[in-house]
Amino acid sequence: MKGVKPPFLIMHGSKDTLVSPEQSAKLFRMLKKNGDNAEYVLVEGAEHGDKTWYQPIIINRVVEWFTKNLGAPIKTAPQQQNPNANL
Repeated sequence: MKGVKPPFLIMHGSKDTLVSPEQSAKLFRMLKKNGDNAEYVLVEGAEHGDKTWYQPIIINRVVEWFTKNLGAPIKTAPQQQNPNANL
């Protein structure tokens, strides 16, 4: 993966029994060693895809990361509705 330059957000649950959190930690260390922009978040108590991932604190953390790394959403003009859409 050397030379890959997109930012990486790696999030892993500390109680994940399907995939070891060490796998994500290892990926993070490799990315940092290669100079890539990477952030690692170990979510305490989270399992693999359980309800913890859908809590506002986690969702907000992801949105903050995207805003920081990719910029704020671009506002677009409202789409005109098709007058024939409901026919």
